[in-house]
Amino acid sequence: EGLSEEGLQRLLLTFAEATAERKASELVANGGLARLKLSMGAFTAAPIFGYTLTDVDLGGCALLNDEAIGALCDASPRLAKFKLTANQCVHAPVIRGDFMREVNLSLCAELCDSAVAALCLACPQLVELQLWRCPQLANPSITGQELRIVNLSDCPELCDDAISRMSECPSLRVLTAANCPLLTEPRIRCPQLELLDMAGCERLADKAVSGLCAASPKLRRLYLPRCTALMRPVIAGGELEAINLSGCADLSDSAVDAMCRGSPALLRLCLAICTSLVHPEIAGLRIADLVLSGCSSLGDAAVARMCKNCPRLRKLNLSHCSVLSEPQITSVSLRRLLLAHCAQLRHPVIRAPALTDASLTSCPLLVDESLAGVCRGCPSLHKLSLAWCTSLRAPRITHRQLTSLSLQGCQVADDAFTSCLHRECPALRKMKI
Repeated sequence: EGLSEEGLQRLLLTFAEATAERKASELVANGGLARLKLSMGAFTAAPIFGYTLTDVDLGGCALLNDEAIGALCDASPRLAKFKLTANQCVHAPVIRGDFMREVNLSLCAELCDSAVAALCLACPQLVELQLWRCPQLANPSITGQELRIVNLSDCPELCDDAISRMSECPSLRVLTAANCPLLTEPRIRCPQLELLDMAGCERLADKAVSGLCAASPKLRRLYLPRCTALMRPVIAGGELEAINLSGCADLSDSAVDAMCRGSPALLRLCLAICTSLVHPEIAGLRIADLVLSGCSSLGDAAVARMCKNCPRLRKLNLSHCSVLSEPQITSVSLRRLLLAHCAQLRHPVIRAPALTDASLTSCPLLVDESLAGVCRGCPSLHKLSLAWCTSLRAPRITHRQLTSLSLQGCQVADDAFTSCLHRECPALRKMKI
C-alpha cells in the first residue's frame, strides 16, 4: 500500500537481477515471482511485470488507465487471475491472455461494453467474470465456451439483451444479476445453469422466470427476492433445492402450489413478506427450512396443512404473521420454531417432540393456558422465549429439559412465581425476567 512506481521497479529489479546467491536460490526455488498484490496503490502507469506472473491483484488502484492495463497484460503473458476493482479511469482496457481464467473488474466506474466483449474474445479460457457495480455497462456481449461464473449485479443500465446473449455460454453455472432495474424479460437459456440470483429486479416478469426454469434442467438454487412484478411464475425443476421469493408481495397461492408440486428435491423455501399468500398448499417430502415471516394474510389452516405435508421440516419461521391466532403445529422433525411478533396469536397448539428452540416473543395476546400445552407437546425443548408477551400473568411452565427461559417485559416477576419456576424446571440455567 502506497508503494510508488519507482519503488516497485526497484523491488522487481532486485528479484530479476538476483545478484546475491541467496536471492538466486530463492528464485530457483520459487520459480520467479508468481503472485503480486498492490491494493490501494497510487499508480498511474503499469510497472513491467514478469513472465512468470500468474496472479495480479490491483484492487483499489483507482488511477491506473487503459494503457497501463494493456502494458501489464503484454508483459505478463502467463496471467491466469487478474483483479482491478474500484477504478475510476479505465474505460476500454485491453485485457488478454491465453491462460486467463478469472477477471474481476467490479466497481470500475467507466468500464464500457466493448471492453467486456473484447475481453471475452481475447481470453478463451476465461471461467469467472466479476463485473459487479459497473454503472456504464448496458449491453455487453459476454460469451465464452469455458465461462462458468458471471456477476453483473448492481449494473443499473443493464438490458435484457445482455442477459439473453449469455445463452451462448454453454458452460455457465452461476449467473448473478441482482438489482438491475431495467431487466424485464431476458431469455435465459443455459442448460448447465445451477444458480441464478436476480434479487431486486423489480420489473422481472413471470414469463422470463417460467422460461428460464423450463430451459435450465440443472438449476438448483433460484434467488428472486424483491422481484415485485412476479405474480404467477411457473417455477419447477427436478433438481431445485433452494428457492427465495421473499418480498414478492403479489405472489399467488396457485404459483406456490405448482412450485411445490414441480420441485420434488426442494430443501429450503423462503416466502417472507409474500403478503398475498392466504391458503398456499406448501408440501414437500424434503423441505427442511421454511420461512413465511411477514406473510400477513396467512391463516391457521394453511399452517396446519404445511406442517402435515412437510414431514422433514426442521426450521419454521412464522414471525410477523399477524393473522395467526390458534395455529396447530404438529411435526415430528421440527427443531426450531419462530412465532415472534404475531399480533393475534392467543393459543398456539404445538406438538413437536424434537423441538429444542421456540420463540414467541412480542405476542401481546398470548394466554397463560397455552403454555402448559406447549410444554407437554415439546418434551425436548431447551430454549423458550416469551419476552414482551404482555398478557401473561401466571403461566404454568413445567419442563424438565428447559435450560433457558426469557420472560422479559412480562408481568409475572414475583418471588413465588420464580421459586415455582425453578422447582418445575430443574434444568433451568439461564432466565431473564
